Amino acid sequence: MSKKITLNIEWNIDKALHASKLLYDYDLKHSFKRYIGWLFIALLQFGIVASLKYHNNSLLILSSFLVGYWYYGRWWLRSRFIKKYYQKQNLKESVLRVECSDEGLKVQNEIIPWENILYAIDTKNVYLLQTRNDILYIPYNAFEELEDISECTKLLKSKGKL
Repeated sequence: MSKKITLNIEWNIDKALHASKLLYDYDLKHSFKRYIGWLFIALLQFGIVASLKYHNNSLLILSSFLVGYWYYGRWWLRSRFIKKYYQKQNLKESVLRVECSDEGLKVQNEIIPWENILYAIDTKNVYLLQTRNDILYIPYNAFEELEDISECTKLLKSKGKL
């Protein structure tokens, strides 16, 4: 890589919610947790049969609650916790300065070597970099030029992170 890529990332509660939603969706798609929803749907089917055949609605009510929570309630609850955390900490909007080079990432004044970055996730318009302690959210609109995005992608691939 011939030049350093400099990024200015605006960080606020909306970006935190967006990053959390992206990680939530990625984690759900790439783990065994996704099959729990299928289990709840199967329980719902058994609840319908028990309701019609034995006139017992308890399994139907329980499984309906579980399906609703699994597909709709979890993210709603998680986003509420994130909003409360930001309100409690009274965090203001800030701008993070990130420099990407062959040595690693320099976030504000801290250098994160490439060895400390476990992997990178490339979504449609955001890079999510998982370090040992944190997750870095790098939106494509933080890059000054389109060539910087391709340079960053090449660098992540060359380091074996993408």
